[in-house]
Amino acid sequence: MSEDILGIAFRDVRGPLTTLMERLSGQDAAMWLRRLNRFNRGENPFEIPRIIEVTSDGRNERQFISSLERAGYNISSQAKNILQETALVDLEEQTHKLVIIRGKEFDGECLTTNVHAEAEHRGYLIPPVEVAFLLREVISDKELEQMGLLWLIVMHEPIRHGGHLSLFSLNQANKGRNLDVSVYHPNGCWDRRCGFVFLAPQV
Repeated sequence: MSEDILGIAFRDVRGPLTTLMERLSGQDAAMWLRRLNRFNRGENPFEIPRIIEVTSDGRNERQFISSLERAGYNISSQAKNILQETALVDLEEQTHKLVIIRGKEFDGECLTTNVHAEAEHRGYLIPPVEVAFLLREVISDKELEQMGLLWLIVMHEPIRHGGHLSLFSLNQANKGRNLDVSVYHPNGCWDRRCGFVFLAPQV
């Protein structure tokens, strides 16, 4: 192999390339791939984009559970039970553009009614349920921390389970890399460290 690459000594390139490949094959591979793509486009790779894209790929409920657990994500028993009982309808390949409203954006209490009102004001839409599982694979705990969030609540249509309404959520509690559920109260109050996921306005 040539001793240099376009004038750069190979010994100087080998270390960074090795580190990059380790990151692309590690637990946060999706995050590093997204950062690499942003770098190649001349964008700031460490900035969280205002719009986050995820793409449906035809997986059903059991396949989502299997792929998430195989990749080392922690699915709570409640989330797993609800997922197994929920028929996903968005099984065709489709890209979803997602936006986040942060709880700290509200002056007073972060009420469910205020979150929905703000989403409606911005033209945001209700996402399909499977967005939660796709987003869990894309957003790392490091990025949740970078956004100043402990929880990311996907504002799909609430699912009734065990006598109450639930929403799928991501969080970095304990060992992290969690897919869980949060109880949905139409008139409830959320922690200001929550972020709320909606679909971006359709063009």
